[in-house]
Amino acid sequence: MEVLRVENLCKVYGKGETRVEALKNVSFSMEKGEFAAVVGESGSGKSTLLHCIGGLERPSWMAGICLHCEKTSARSSGGKTSGLFFNPSSWWRN
Repeated sequence: MEVLRVENLCKVYGKGETRVEALKNVSFSMEKGEFAAVVGESGSGKSTLLHCIGGLERPSWMAGICLHCEKTSARSSGGKTSGLFFNPSSWWRN
């Protein structure tokens, strides 16, 4: 069962000569019970990726980030969040 899917996640800082593409079209998925490690050199985008997935930072563009969990309410699961979907269309409204 798929529990996490990230599609075409991009994060850009700055403009013109100072433009930096921290994340460029990052896509992956994880299945229930699967473990992963985010590794890389300093400044490679590890924290930016996790911040975007967790909703702490706005991606510059993405097709979507989905977290799927068991079909339980937050109350019946001991107050834990059972699922989230970040809808990027609301982030680009002026």
